[in-house]
Amino acid sequence: MNIKVYNSEKFERNTRWYIIFSVLFASIFILSLLNKNFVGAVLLFFLLGAYFYYSVTNNQLVDMKIDKSTLVIGEKVYPWSSINGYAIEINPKTQLIKNIVIITRNSHSIYTLHDDKEKIRDFIIELDKEISMVDQYSQTFLEKMARRFKL
Repeated sequence: MNIKVYNSEKFERNTRWYIIFSVLFASIFILSLLNKNFVGAVLLFFLLGAYFYYSVTNNQLVDMKIDKSTLVIGEKVYPWSSINGYAIEINPKTQLIKNIVIITRNSHSIYTLHDDKEKIRDFIIELDKEISMVDQYSQTFLEKMARRFKL
């Protein structure tokens, strides 16, 4: 059994987000130039390029497959013994399952679902046969802020 997911969390950003991001970036860039911090201005463009590269590479559709002994997500292979559980996140507006979070011993990975409702439901039923769902998982402060600002 498999479903389509993005290989990381995919954020839905509106026009206002892009305007605020552009104004903030331009302000920091102009302040760097006014303070004659040319290295900072150049580094800012490198950070922007790295962010865009990260955004493009982490927003690709991949298959999430349930195998006999593993969960395969794109090229990542998770043996069942390494997974502590999973959590689902529901979109508050549509009440549909938005993300699935795979929780391992050392970390967790969030994947945004991109398939039809019935296929997702069947997949979660099959996944529940292999690992259990957890009530909640802990996120660091930086993860919470990155999600809040849709980075």
